[in-house]
Amino acid sequence: MSQVKEICDFCGAPNPKFKIECKTFQVKSDIEPRLEINSIDEWMSCELCYIIVKENNREKLLDRSISEFISRNPTAAQFKDELKKEVAILQAGFWKNKL
Repeated sequence: MSQVKEICDFCGAPNPKFKIECKTFQVKSDIEPRLEINSIDEWMSCELCYIIVKENNREKLLDRSISEFISRNPTAAQFKDELKKEVAILQAGFWKNKL
């Protein structure tokens, strides 16, 4: 049986060291309205994303999330605008529900 590895919920970096408390919430996809994304409790964060969250720098966090995702998935670059819109919706839910 394989072991589940934790990653930063913002940028996907391995071995996040921080938990950011958050209420459970649900958001709907802008691209696919039938798709609902559920976020349950805390978000895991690497050190850099944690610092960005503490600075309340929402745009920097969004940009980091997108650039790190595309660096690991280069073919996603062609969908960068759509990806940014979807991640922005999810992160807006995080900011609204962060404790």
